[in-house]
Formats: sequence, structure tokens, C-alpha cells
Amino acid sequence: MSMEKIILTTDNVGCRETVEDGKNGLIIPVRDAQALADAMRQLTRLSPAKRAQMGHYSRQKAIQEFSDDAVLPVFMSVIQSSIR
Repeated sequence: MSMEKIILTTDNVGCRETVEDGKNGLIIPVRDAQALADAMRQLTRLSPAKRAQMGHYSRQKAIQEFSDDAVLPVFMSVIQSSIR
């Protein structure tokens, strides 16, 4: 995501949270080889502009939701509340 890539992932805990289907990638059912192949074909048909747009959205999502600046304050808050 931080490298402005489109994400292709499965509909599974920890994976689905990273992708907004159609915005920065595609979410496919777990253990569905046909869905994987179809999604890969779908991504290859995107225009260069659409690929760049989705990749840029991935980067922005990574920064906003998964960067140290976003995650560490929440983590520290949990730690602080558990030691009081």
C-alpha cells in the first residue's frame, strides 16, 4: 500500500481492513481460485490512469490508517489504561 500499489486480497480478518473494494484494490472470497483469476484479469484491464488512481488511494489509506502516527497513539493509550 505504501508503495502506491493496488491490493488484491481475500475476504479475511486483517486483510479486508486494508482494502476498500474497487477503490484501492479488490477483495475476493477465500480459497476461490476462479475469483482470484477473474480479479487478476479485471486489474489487467484497468487503464494506466485508473491504476495510478487506485495506487495513490492505497498510499493515502496506508498513511491515514496504518502509519506510526495513526497507530502508536492508540497503542500507547491502551498501554497507559492497562497500567493504571
